[in-house]
Amino acid sequence: MKIKEGASKEKRTVKKYRCPIAVSGEDAERFQQTIREWDGLALAAAKDGQPIIGMLGEKSLHSILKRFITDDPTCYEVRILSKDGGKAHRYVADICIGDRIYEIQTGGFYPLIPKISYYLNETDYDVTVVHPIPAVRYKVWIDPETGSVESRKKSPRRGYAEDALRELFWLRDMIMHPRFHVRLLFLEEDEYRYLDGWSYDKKKGSNRCERVPAALLGTLDLRSAEDYRPFLSPELPDEFTASEFGKLYGFRGKAVYSALKVFLAIGLFEKIGTRGRSALYCRTDAKQETETACATLSEIEQEDLCE
Repeated sequence: MKIKEGASKEKRTVKKYRCPIAVSGEDAERFQQTIREWDGLALAAAKDGQPIIGMLGEKSLHSILKRFITDDPTCYEVRILSKDGGKAHRYVADICIGDRIYEIQTGGFYPLIPKISYYLNETDYDVTVVHPIPAVRYKVWIDPETGSVESRKKSPRRGYAEDALRELFWLRDMIMHPRFHVRLLFLEEDEYRYLDGWSYDKKKGSNRCERVPAALLGTLDLRSAEDYRPFLSPELPDEFTASEFGKLYGFRGKAVYSALKVFLAIGLFEKIGTRGRSALYCRTDAKQETETACATLSEIEQEDLCE
């Protein structure tokens, strides 16, 4: 039997760079305690005829993250005054503790643009956007008629820190503001979905019911340009195109340019020209190292001339 040419060749797989994450034992345990407390409140609400999931009209994930940040209910849903002492604005902070505002955003960042802009320009509050990323996800399928759980399986899809770059694109003009911070929480979570889709197994096109966290796997605080350096892969060359950058990180389409513009806004990348028809970028840290080396070489040459 004739073997097709190239049939025996192994498939080449590109190892995508992933920003390292870690979590302290104290934070992990405190998160578990928060879940246990929330479960107790949810069960108590169920006895009063309220649903366990989506208690009091607030999604479970949002509610648990609020309680993880603070268990003081007086800090929840606080209407924010402008710094000139005017009337309260229509914006209400998820959490306000002293001079710091926390906004929990489980979805995209685009809707946050006017709210964060108001906080930074019209108030003196420090602002932290808390964003959960499902690092490990289990899909739990629910019968929409009976409410019973039909199955629970681990999803092959994982969430990574780099996913946040696509959303930070919308806030790229604010991320270097000294009073603006981002905190990423990497979770193991159960995603509850109804079996009401259009496919034969009713899964494709199904509606999501809830996201319920099970554990805190990592945290990443982004406060300055230095905090974004772990996003830079050691394999990223000093000069590169958008296509080369996208392949290294596994980005496609708009996600490539969204991430690039975040790095440009932070100042870690710089556009330096073109290579063929493609824009050419460079790492500013590599550029600085080159300039420092050239300056050092020039000093040495001047010393040699003087001798």
